[in-house]
Amino acid sequence: MKPKISELIMIRLIIFLILFPSLVIIAHDWQLFNTDYKSFYLQKEYFTNYPGNYDKVLEIQFKKKEIAENHFLFTSERLDEKYNSDTCMLGYRKKSMHYFEAYDFLIDRYEIRNDTLWYYYENYGQIIDTSIYIYLPLNLQINNSYYINNLEYKLIERDFKEIIPGISDSVMVFSVKSDNYTDSIQISQHFGILKLNNLKIYTQGYIYLKNIKIIGYENNLTNEKIGFIPRKMQFKDLIHFKEGDTRFWSFYNDGINWYHGFYCQDTIISRVLTKDSLILKFKRIKYYNYSPVSVDDLIESYNIKDWENLLSDRQNSFQKIWYNYWDNWEQDWENFHSIVQPNGYILNNNSKIDSLLSSDYNQFCLEDYGNFIYQDCKVDMWTDHHAHNFYAPYIGMYFSYTFGTDNQIVWNLKAYKLNGKFYGKIPDKFYSINDDVNKTIAVYPNPASDYFTLNITPFFEEGVRECSVSIFDVFGNKVLTVAIDYNIETQNFVSLQKIDISTLPAGVYFIQIGEIVQKFVKI
Repeated sequence: MKPKISELIMIRLIIFLILFPSLVIIAHDWQLFNTDYKSFYLQKEYFTNYPGNYDKVLEIQFKKKEIAENHFLFTSERLDEKYNSDTCMLGYRKKSMHYFEAYDFLIDRYEIRNDTLWYYYENYGQIIDTSIYIYLPLNLQINNSYYINNLEYKLIERDFKEIIPGISDSVMVFSVKSDNYTDSIQISQHFGILKLNNLKIYTQGYIYLKNIKIIGYENNLTNEKIGFIPRKMQFKDLIHFKEGDTRFWSFYNDGINWYHGFYCQDTIISRVLTKDSLILKFKRIKYYNYSPVSVDDLIESYNIKDWENLLSDRQNSFQKIWYNYWDNWEQDWENFHSIVQPNGYILNNNSKIDSLLSSDYNQFCLEDYGNFIYQDCKVDMWTDHHAHNFYAPYIGMYFSYTFGTDNQIVWNLKAYKLNGKFYGKIPDKFYSINDDVNKTIAVYPNPASDYFTLNITPFFEEGVRECSVSIFDVFGNKVLTVAIDYNIETQNFVSLQKIDISTLPAGVYFIQIGEIVQKFVKI
């Protein structure tokens, strides 16, 4: 009598268990995330509308919650599981930044079925589509494959090896193939995901690619740090501007048709740090058509408590920053500084929402791509007639977008000088001489070598009553102050002033009398 098919299957299973008992035991112990350590992943992101790769280090601490038999939900330590954005290792987050929008699809749930890890796509704790998941059959033999959902899962490596210096574990590496791409997923028995290569996520027409790999762990009980652990940022690591440093802005205001040629130069005059705030005092020279038109004294204030809360009240990631600016409605990119900084989202949201279009929205947050953002608006939209200010470490605010009832105003940081180094670009026209203005405000000769003559009559016709001339370099540093000659008999200032500039190096300079500024060249 021939054995039944079911009996043959049972016999084969018993033989398999005898020959490979360790595989069965290991399979049920494997996981995607570990809860005993904080995990630090190096991540690269690729976008078609960004100029390069974003490198950041994600710091993630997971909690494990069994919601059914062998069915677990993993969430971060700080955020509620239904509003969890810390586990967004493989998804992307909805936000507004220069008209770029994305959506947050979290992947933080898995279950063990028949020695297999299933990894679902979720949106704030709710499964989006059970047909979209990662499937890892843990008991595959090397080079064996399994097809599901039009994907081929293949075990290409199983080994016990060092995953980072100081930690070794059992490791499995899977390839995931479709018709036109191949991905790679590497997991360890006790530490979860080690590496994801070129993983693609298809959702609502978007293709989002991320590569991550483990670089460090921190033990929750002993605080022992293994591998690369980034240092968390404090307020003292943020705004580095000091006296003598300079920023150059472009300005757009569609209400007065200033589409180009309008710039501001801010020169830091003083830096005052107290226990509550940082106050920067600076002098702003405004230029229209690349010629100076006015000078103002301004103050920039930073509330230390708000910034420290933002840095400390969440898990952090760290990344380099690229900076996006618009000029004449043409988008451009500048890698101002390869800096490493914490990354987070939504800290201080004081909102009283009555309906979607009727709310007060005052948000201070740190978004995905390295920007601190302050938004003062009715709702979280660009069209609500309020301001959106973007800040970056070291340099503070670098972008401001304000909607008004009649116009919209855009400020873009074009360049800055910090710690003696110059970053960014200033248009070439900024350094050129405007002959028409020079004829009106008589400075001659221009260019000059050792001396030039300044006709101050036009200044006094404008109501200026200063008794000295100040000269600044292109970085806003005051390099010379000259007293204006006064005629005691006529009780008037002498109209033609001879200015000695023999001690100045060759270059572009600015003369200031009161609020009026004039450019000249020393040769």
